[in-house]
Amino acid sequence: MFLLVACGAGSSPPAASASGSADVKPSAVAAVAVQPIAGMVEKRYAISGGPDYIGIGTNSVWVKADSGLLYRIDPRTGREVAHILAAEELCQGLGVMGEEVWTCRGDDIVRIDTSSNKLGPQVVVGKVDDQANIGIGFGHAWVIAQPGNRLLGINSATNTIDVTIDLGRSCRDLAVDTTSIWVSCAIDGLLLRIDPAPAGRGVIGVVAGLPGIGQVSTTDPAGRVWIAYADGIARIDPASLTLTGAIDVKAEKGSLLATQDALWVRAKDRFLRRVDPATLALSAEFTAPQASGGSLGSGFGSLWTSAYDDDVVYRLKG
Repeated sequence: MFLLVACGAGSSPPAASASGSADVKPSAVAAVAVQPIAGMVEKRYAISGGPDYIGIGTNSVWVKADSGLLYRIDPRTGREVAHILAAEELCQGLGVMGEEVWTCRGDDIVRIDTSSNKLGPQVVVGKVDDQANIGIGFGHAWVIAQPGNRLLGINSATNTIDVTIDLGRSCRDLAVDTTSIWVSCAIDGLLLRIDPAPAGRGVIGVVAGLPGIGQVSTTDPAGRVWIAYADGIARIDPASLTLTGAIDVKAEKGSLLATQDALWVRAKDRFLRRVDPATLALSAEFTAPQASGGSLGSGFGSLWTSAYDDDVVYRLKG
């Protein structure tokens, strides 16, 4: 059964019901003592092929490598229990929610049969190359289609596309929370808020003034939205679509992850930093032998991070 499609291809996006601006100078940060990551390490995994994206499932941690391999780790035993060749070439993207797992396969996406650790249905979507997060929520997996101006929803029950939303501009990545889909559009420096519900499906909010916007993090238990952009990291109030703080900390070739009492920042030049989400003060910085970028995940009482050029995944004390 097909859902109502909002703003089909070629139509104009709906007018946003709210807008805000984040065009402010991020505050400087005071330096802190740098500590070696060794004191946080619970386990170090040697994973070949350029491990990058990390997804936390019901009973597993999933790691997507640049080689096209998808690794499954059992966090209870600490052992790798499967590796699946999902793609024959480099492609970007991973989405995990419970037992639903999607990753890239060329320009398309493929679902993983988690009961057999084999490839499931492949869906032709023409995904933009640099969408890192295949968002899962509201009964769908969400993908930005080339050239970046359409958001596609793949029904989790049928594994078919039944939602198309016209974004009205070129966008590159997204995140999902309990009420909305948040889409980042780097060329225009915009963050779009999307209503996924059939009755009001479309763009309902815009935050401007975010040049080079990249990753969006919606994992904050307090409901705040965090943005990595050219000037640093911005904190957005989702209700008013206003910037409530910004900090001069970069996440180049890295990742953002908000947990109960911390904003974790992974970057190539600074391996891992911890920011107080309330005060935006830098509270800790950690170095590692690895110099490459990577991703972050939180689950099973631990923090997980990768270093894709060094074939390493760490399980850290959260």
